[in-house]
Amino acid sequence: TTYSRSLVSGSASLTGQLSPAPSAYTTGMLVTIIPSQPNDEEATLDLNGLGPRPIVKTGNVPLAARDLLPGIAARLVYDGTCFQLLSASHLPCPPAHTAVSSTYCIEDAPHDAATFFTAAASCTAQGGRLCTISEWSSACSSIPTFFGTVITAEWVDHAANNANGAKLVGVGEDGGGIGAGAGCVFGGQSPPQTPFRYRCCTNR
Repeated sequence: TTYSRSLVSGSASLTGQLSPAPSAYTTGMLVTIIPSQPNDEEATLDLNGLGPRPIVKTGNVPLAARDLLPGIAARLVYDGTCFQLLSASHLPCPPAHTAVSSTYCIEDAPHDAATFFTAAASCTAQGGRLCTISEWSSACSSIPTFFGTVITAEWVDHAANNANGAKLVGVGEDGGGIGAGAGCVFGGQSPPQTPFRYRCCTNR
């Protein structure tokens, strides 16, 4: 049986209402859910108060955090025990990383200060890359605990307006005329030989 879409709320336990209301979960039941917020790891789904059931990916692998994102419809089928995710899912983030979106993860804390070139090489060596300015800023503005880990300005992989400068974020000018300060929209540039902290991003 195919049911219409249901808006679902919650992150660890997703809850929603289907219409018409089913009397029980049945094997082969197809549902489409639209989350109101990102899911937590190993999230469950409870529809119409019929009880929570695990949501799993291919191979019965539990969901990773942020596999389901706000406003993005996800197609599921009930297999008799779990809700199997049929729509595209994404690789989990490496340890000490947080998913920012369905496409990339960012490190939870910056590395010790290094030159721009050393920072870029270090990220590549660990299977990632130096975050772009947009990736860093998106993480800073969307992860509540992120800015508390920004101790000083950090390198990002972004072209600067000066041939002798590399781009920094977190501390500097805001670019909108407010002036110097610290925050998700502040940044600047520095000679690439100057040591600054940095963090790496990885694809999902």
